[in-house]
Amino acid sequence: MTKGLTKGLVFAVVSSSVIMVCFAYFDMMPQAFFMKPLTMCLIITIALLTETQAGSNYKNFVLAGLVFSLVGDILLLPSIKQFTPGLLAFLVAHLFYIAAYKTDLKTRFSIWILTPLILHGGVLVYLLLPSLRSMKWLVLIYMGIVLVMSWQIGVKWLQTKNNWLLLAFVGSLLFIISDTLLAISRFIVKFELASLFIIMTYFCAQLFIALSVRVESPDYCDI
Repeated sequence: MTKGLTKGLVFAVVSSSVIMVCFAYFDMMPQAFFMKPLTMCLIITIALLTETQAGSNYKNFVLAGLVFSLVGDILLLPSIKQFTPGLLAFLVAHLFYIAAYKTDLKTRFSIWILTPLILHGGVLVYLLLPSLRSMKWLVLIYMGIVLVMSWQIGVKWLQTKNNWLLLAFVGSLLFIISDTLLAISRFIVKFELASLFIIMTYFCAQLFIALSVRVESPDYCDI
């Protein structure tokens, strides 16, 4: 995929995200809900059209993660409202991301990445536990998977010092921010503009992860 096409698709993703936010702001919810899976389809297209070397597991795993994320988005639409299946779809998506980040690399322990993630997870568990009730174990397992995903990509970036993987690591951190805001808004207290920040961090996270597929492009060049 040419750089021009990549830039065009990135622009389309950003535009679609902004349009969705505008629809939501003006309470045009059916249109806003339509834009979310559409935006994810554009992000999937970026990864799909990126040429990679033969036998690239990284791209396949990332694509699988993006597709399951799209399934999760659809299941979480208000017209469907399947929260548990939606959360499970995202859990599977993160498992695929973990598989992608472990490809061809031996995992090393990195306290500098792991410690802040554990601290964040501990604080969030402390805040959420009183409100989770029957969903306690599912949410806790999901949270653990997301933190492991971010840790894995951080380790892979430290090993390679590759800027495309740094982009994926930033994406994983944005995922954590988005999920944290969603959890607080759903289980603790709703706050103004929560949806805006959740949407924007989520789409940026997925976009950065999709763009990181270029690390295995035959015409690879660093950012």
